Amino acid sequence: MHVRPEPAAKDGLHHTDRLLTPPELALVVTSIARQKTAWREQLRFPDRDRWYGLWYASPTVEVWLLTWQQDTSTELHDHGDSSGAFCVVAGELEEIRGGTSGRLHRRRLRPGEVGSFSAGYVHDLANRQSPPAVSVHAYSPPLTCMTFYERAGAGLAPARTEHYGRSEPLSAVRGRA
Repeated sequence: MHVRPEPAAKDGLHHTDRLLTPPELALVVTSIARQKTAWREQLRFPDRDRWYGLWYASPTVEVWLLTWQQDTSTELHDHGDSSGAFCVVAGELEEIRGGTSGRLHRRRLRPGEVGSFSAGYVHDLANRQSPPAVSVHAYSPPLTCMTFYERAGAGLAPARTEHYGRSEPLSAVRGRA
């Protein structure tokens, strides 16, 4: 893999002209999660809501910062054609993921723990605890759509798809991560 440093890149994040794999994205979110002083002041903690802001964007990868108040979640969703990874920085997140049998599997992620996935992976992330949670997410290619799912019989069925345009990093809170 040939990676060349990009002068405008965030600390620890390098530009590449190819898409990143889930294990590479896991390394990206782990590295960024350790650099809290680079992004901590940009976090927002709205009352009773989940907040998300685009922190870094290139043609092949984007990184989002998320904060989670108690009892906030994303709903079951995929990330379109994007692979991804996320790292819990503070608090705890519960991940519910769809299995091939249609059964849902749960796991709890604590600070420092990482999840990564290929395109088509269906999951929901939620903060069920009292203290706010913080996480870092990366996607390659950048998100263009997410399909949300609902339970249907023994499986999952698409309920709606949301499409996203290109955003400027943290210029506004938009999109979903």
